[in-house]
Parts: sequence; structure tokens; C-alpha cells
Amino acid sequence: MKKIANVVVGLSISCAIAFSAMAAEPVKSEAGLVRMGMISVSNAGTLSDLESQIKEKAEQQNASYYKIVSARGGEYFYGNAILFK
Repeated sequence: MKKIANVVVGLSISCAIAFSAMAAEPVKSEAGLVRMGMISVSNAGTLSDLESQIKEKAEQQNASYYKIVSARGGEYFYGNAILFK
């Protein structure tokens, strides 16, 4: 039983480390980063939703960082971001 508990704890720690390694983060300076491309997001309800959707898309494309380069809106928000490794 103790062996199973150790395995579960080990897997939990591994999953936490893997998840944190995959999470894309916003960046202000591009110095030393490799540009991967650009993404666009549309129809976000708020600016926070816009940033969340950009972060999600960046993670789906295995980017480590993103830089939001445009955001605009009225009833809905639209934006573009550059992805980096």
C-alpha cells in the first residue's frame, strides 16, 4: 500500500512539473527568444478573456512565451500576439 502511495505522489509531482513547463507566459522583451509566429484571437468578451484565449492558443502551439501586440474592441475584443520559444 505504501508503494502505491509513493507512486501516486510521484506522478502528481511529475504532472505538476510538466504542466508548469508547458504554461506560456507573457513577455516584455524579445531578447534571446526565438520567434515562432503570430496568432489571432477574436470574439473575447473582456480583455481578460482575450489574454486567456491568447495564452491557451500559445500553449496549444507549444510556445513558452507570448507578446500581445494588438488589442481592440467594442462589444467584443480582438487581438494578435507573437509566440516565442
